[in-house]
Amino acid sequence: MFRFTCTSVSAMAPALLLLAACGTTTPDPSDPRDGAPDGRTSRVSGHTSASGSAASAATVKAWSHDSAGSATIVGEATLQADGSYTIEVPAESRRLVIEAYAEDGASVAAVLVAEAAAEDGEVHAAPFDAETTLEVGVYAAVLGSGAAPEEVDVVDLRARIDATIAAAVASGGDASASLVAALALGVEAAQRTEADAYGDLGLAFSVEAAMDASIAAMAAYDAALDSGTDAEAAHELLVAALVDADASIGASAQASWEAEAQASIAMRLVVAAALDDAADAESSALAEAVVLAEGGLEAWFAAAAAVDAAEASGDEASADLVIEAAAALTLDTGSAMDAEAMSAAWAAFRAELVGPEESDGSGTALEALLGIDAAGELVTDAAITAALVAAANFDAEVEAAVEAAARNGSSSDVSDAVTSAWAAFAVSLRADVESAYADSDSASAAADLTLVAVGGFRAAE
Repeated sequence: MFRFTCTSVSAMAPALLLLAACGTTTPDPSDPRDGAPDGRTSRVSGHTSASGSAASAATVKAWSHDSAGSATIVGEATLQADGSYTIEVPAESRRLVIEAYAEDGASVAAVLVAEAAAEDGEVHAAPFDAETTLEVGVYAAVLGSGAAPEEVDVVDLRARIDATIAAAVASGGDASASLVAALALGVEAAQRTEADAYGDLGLAFSVEAAMDASIAAMAAYDAALDSGTDAEAAHELLVAALVDADASIGASAQASWEAEAQASIAMRLVVAAALDDAADAESSALAEAVVLAEGGLEAWFAAAAAVDAAEASGDEASADLVIEAAAALTLDTGSAMDAEAMSAAWAAFRAELVGPEESDGSGTALEALLGIDAAGELVTDAAITAALVAAANFDAEVEAAVEAAARNGSSSDVSDAVTSAWAAFAVSLRADVESAYADSDSASAAADLTLVAVGGFRAAE
């Protein structure tokens, strides 16, 4: 069982209290603002929500953290009558916490800004709400566990926490501290696993490089939210942009999905393990919310990988089938209201891609890719059935390994458990598929497509 040392963390508490509770040095708000070392500044603009605790905000402060986690005020501003603000901060500073205060000085909300603009530029912060405040809380909890700010990808953190998770935590009441702690452990494990997975795939990876690739997407997302764009529509655009952004660090669509699939497993299993002792409705609600968020996030990466594999083969018929299945996956996972619906969406995607039985009897994308006729379907069905059995064995293995690693509370142990089990599973599956279809020019594409279909959203039961 994971144990979190920051026992006084509260999910919806202000960021200052979170930072102090987690052992992070918090300066006196009366201290003069620190300027950028070279004096260059830029602006962050945003506004408060019309409802909730943020509606009482009167002033905002920007906080930055050094490598030891110590916080310093780097900007202050007063809210305008319409709830908007513009705050001057050091140019190009990263991982800023913008915190809102009521007239009496009480902290009421907070939001993360991945990176301030270049000199004299401006970026938008997302409107203060329960979700943004929770994201700051999780970030503070990760720092409180001993991580340095530069070890935390706040873009990835924000992508993993959505409104459903925030609602589950907000309803936690006295249990909110343990819920935030569980999320922090999950995010740490997911990010460590993703980094190690990229390494196993032969790609150099660093948190700063990952943020370099995705900051523009997050800035566009925040600007859309600040302008009043529908949150769900903005989030879809964000995730699609994050999928594309991985290409700038040299990752193929297949590699990006494999890394995300492993990170998703780590996040889901670690949160479940952290909440395992608390058999209450609040913990169950959060665990399911994480399943929904992670299943929806991974779906975009899996869809891109499947389409890439089919299009790379040059087979138009299979590509059309995969594109249709991928679109259905992102739509169905995005609208899933519970874990059962999420699993059903992934099962339908799997069936359309590789079977063994497609939903409408038209033939699978794999069969189209390989040019298999009815006479060859039995062979294909047998191969996919064997792959599904191997995947089920992988689930059992990785779940047991993560549970064992969870007793040590180490994200490194969790990462080792997930990535080693995945490597064995993926190598074996690829070899079996490529061997089965060695006479086909599309054997490699078939292996990629089968791995996405069978390996997607594993350890989800």
